Amino acid sequence: MTSFVKYYAGIFGIALMCGGCSISGSITDRAHFEIVAQDMKLEDEQTLRIMHGTTVREVPLSGIADIEIMPEISTVVASELFYGARIVLKNEGALSSAQKNSDSTSERVYLSVNNTIRAKTKDATVLVPLDNIFRLTIK
Repeated sequence: MTSFVKYYAGIFGIALMCGGCSISGSITDRAHFEIVAQDMKLEDEQTLRIMHGTTVREVPLSGIADIEIMPEISTVVASELFYGARIVLKNEGALSSAQKNSDSTSERVYLSVNNTIRAKTKDATVLVPLDNIFRLTIK
């Protein structure tokens, strides 16, 4: 009886862990076409690279609540293209947003756009390059 309970408790634990694996939300492209997406994943790298001032950090897609990407504000670091961004992290809140008029580069936030999001819609699987995204919202 004890092994039976442990077996089902183990399966339940695995099911709970996998249940949180799927990332869903919405993707709005530069033409302001919005799709509702399920099972979002990063195609090329496992994390998003965020540059805040001169510090680059890596954040998993699951750690993001909302991103607005601004290609009019950009920089290149070691052949990696970064666009200005407003980013809200799930556990830390909003990072300082990139502003075109800001003189202080230490406050600017950039997102590496050298990646692609793979997601499922109700009709198909889509690939959306980060440099073509206007807004990404994760539930």
